[in-house]
Amino acid sequence: MRPNENSRLFPRLSNESVETWHKYGEIIAVEDGTRVLEEGQSRYPFLIVLSGSIQVVKKLGKQEIVLAVHQENDFVGEVTILAGSPCPATAFARGSTKLLMVPNEVFRQLVASGDKEASEVVKAFAIRSAEIGAIGRHQDKLASIGRIAAGLAHELNNPAAAISRQAATLRDEIIRNQRLILAAGGHFDLAQQNLIASLLDLRYNAQSQDPCLAQDNADALEDWLSALGVQGSSLFAANLSDAGYSVQSFRPLQLQLGEQIKPALEWIGNTLILLSASLAIESGSRRISEILSRMQHYSHLDQAPILEIDLHKEIDATLSVLKNRLDRVEVERRYCPDMRPLCLFATEMNQVWTNLIENAVDAMPNGGVLRISTSCDDTFANVEIADTGTGIKPEIQDCIFDPFFTTKDVGEGFGLGLDYVYRTVVRRHAGDIQFVSKPGDTRFRVQLPFAMNAATVPL
Repeated sequence: MRPNENSRLFPRLSNESVETWHKYGEIIAVEDGTRVLEEGQSRYPFLIVLSGSIQVVKKLGKQEIVLAVHQENDFVGEVTILAGSPCPATAFARGSTKLLMVPNEVFRQLVASGDKEASEVVKAFAIRSAEIGAIGRHQDKLASIGRIAAGLAHELNNPAAAISRQAATLRDEIIRNQRLILAAGGHFDLAQQNLIASLLDLRYNAQSQDPCLAQDNADALEDWLSALGVQGSSLFAANLSDAGYSVQSFRPLQLQLGEQIKPALEWIGNTLILLSASLAIESGSRRISEILSRMQHYSHLDQAPILEIDLHKEIDATLSVLKNRLDRVEVERRYCPDMRPLCLFATEMNQVWTNLIENAVDAMPNGGVLRISTSCDDTFANVEIADTGTGIKPEIQDCIFDPFFTTKDVGEGFGLGLDYVYRTVVRRHAGDIQFVSKPGDTRFRVQLPFAMNAATVPL
């Protein structure tokens, strides 16, 4: 199913309407790259694209942001035409383009006379002006949150990296000091000390065990330690088993040391406790750094709004951020090997993937399969997000992209997620989104143009 086309923010002119406008303007042909409007230009004309396309860009600081790409029967203009204000952006031709140019004064006279065609355009101006204002406020909020998040990520990443470095140093110092303690005890010669210390290598090479086998191994260690008279043999055995030791691990040591094995085991146990603590600190700090790195990739903090991205990496980053939501579902990825990079508003598209994936997970409260597949041709990149959940009831399928429409309980959703998805895909990127749904099989299909370079609500 396709979203309701009547909800398109800025519908194209009909062929009949374009014919009507012909009597008020002149046809001009321009070549690729020709600037037809200049930011700051006073009393700029009203333009209708007859063939080809027009790209609208605006400078923000040192960056040039793509605002829109207009195609056949789209019109280029803003409410500033009526106010006599300067043109807010620059527009240039993409490829050979034919335009109908209506002079500023002629357009304003038509509006003043109540001309039907001009009035319809003015209504679109008004709707779009409000929409652009809302998008602007939304972008400001996102930028503000992004700056705060960037600052926090920077502040957190530095101490996390420092903790990880110091934990690694601590581990090495623990081993060095424990060796000194072992030597100072006077119980063992150098060869015996080396044999005892070599057993610590098992701590770093331990493989995960089957739970049942691990318990059997711990029980055997406990029995062996109890027979040696080791205090706290139960906890000691569990620690040794978790670290990858078995009774067989200590047979060579027992043959070498005989009754002296008890102080050797105490040394090993004490060293393991210290090493486990340092490794936990190192692992935890590394985990924090990994999370911060994923968040930075997901949100593209401190980067330009429009980026050339690897679509698969962006989806993977989104899945990584949502990892805690995916514990009850099986995730299948079917990625197209020939996918080319796309130019997108990367952070906004990651929000699209987030909304679609979260909706899919919510539709599978008892578990299921989340399947993400991609494909492409010369013109479009396609992403399908499918789930085996409850499906969307037929009677509400026409409404799901409407603002504030939600099937969730009060307080669980505002009904703006799919509205945001539609706005971002269709209006922001000149793409398309469709879905089909039945119990056990719901699929949202997002289509993004390679050549559109992130179009948005038209100027």
